[in-house]
Amino acid sequence: MATFNWRNVDLNAIHNVILRPWLPEVKPRVLLVSAFFPLPKSKHTFGEYEAWLTHYLQPITSDLYMFAPPEMEEMIRRLRGDLPMTLNTTYHTIWDIPTLRGRKDLYYEMHTWDPEQWLHSPELYAVWTGKVFFLDEGFTNSLAAGKHYDYAFWNDAGSMRESHTYRNWPDGKRVDEVYRASAKLSGVPIDQMVFFGLWWAPDKDHKESKEWREERGPVEWMMSEGSFFGGMLDAVRTYRHLYMAYHDHYLARSFFVGKDQSIMNVLLFLFPSHFTVTWVYDSIARQEMGIPDGAETQLGNCGSSWFYYQWYFAEPSEREEQADAWYAEENAHRAGGEPIKERCHMQRLMTFDMFMKRAYGNDWVPPPASVDIVGEGLRWLDHP
Repeated sequence: MATFNWRNVDLNAIHNVILRPWLPEVKPRVLLVSAFFPLPKSKHTFGEYEAWLTHYLQPITSDLYMFAPPEMEEMIRRLRGDLPMTLNTTYHTIWDIPTLRGRKDLYYEMHTWDPEQWLHSPELYAVWTGKVFFLDEGFTNSLAAGKHYDYAFWNDAGSMRESHTYRNWPDGKRVDEVYRASAKLSGVPIDQMVFFGLWWAPDKDHKESKEWREERGPVEWMMSEGSFFGGMLDAVRTYRHLYMAYHDHYLARSFFVGKDQSIMNVLLFLFPSHFTVTWVYDSIARQEMGIPDGAETQLGNCGSSWFYYQWYFAEPSEREEQADAWYAEENAHRAGGEPIKERCHMQRLMTFDMFMKRAYGNDWVPPPASVDIVGEGLRWLDHP
């Protein structure tokens, strides 16, 4: 007679089967990190920024860690009300953060190298560079205060420029689904994945992308979007390390590094399997989904295309409500034609290495990253 051996039984599995039906679903917790340092020279007025902050601080209920100078505290607390927020007013100016301390004169010199210096200011470069510090610092400080978060994301304080339906944004369950699926797809551990939105992606005719190498310097193309990015703690810290390593390396060689996107693009090319991405202008997605050529974007009527990722990471009910609103308000006409209306579609999951291999073939491999720049022992070097 066979005997029953308890050593072969997965007690944890039995425990989960028994208890899980009675347990409420626990969503992964997400922290948003933002900063607001008014600029002496800006493309937008202070009134515009206050309006955009209203669209962000008032409806979004997710935990927020915010950096701002002391003089902005009253306005930010007034707009945020009773919703959860930690407001850090330690830094009186953007030049006071550790990664920028002592660099003001160098950034002013770098401003003379900028082909768009009429549009930008040294302080704007500083805010862009400061994002990686703010995200890491906000995440670290929150954990040190005894709070628990699975993911943290940098979100530009002025990135919600219109009324919207989002409240519990970004949805922790949706974020976790995207990251787990992306990690499985790319073969990279989930705690080494970072999200970027894309404005443009390489294609087979763009030889510069295929031939780019580290020594050529920052990638100036309008490819990545710096308004929202993040991941788990280890990914956030590694991303900060890599960003500043290449920032400092290139700046020491008199390359212009004022625009954060140019360094972000470098990291996309060097470590493409570590980035899960969205791209609303994916023509292949249009063909696969049968979206008409006259639709507003390749994924339909999806609002401001730069901020597609907001819809991508929203709760299902809030996402559907927003898609309804866009569809109802869309009244654009093609020249001489009828309105082309197409409900916003969900982009299929993509990592950046998939874009590169789609453009240049499955034998494409990323250019090597220099250990002299990134340092030895970096996990990302094992699986770029």
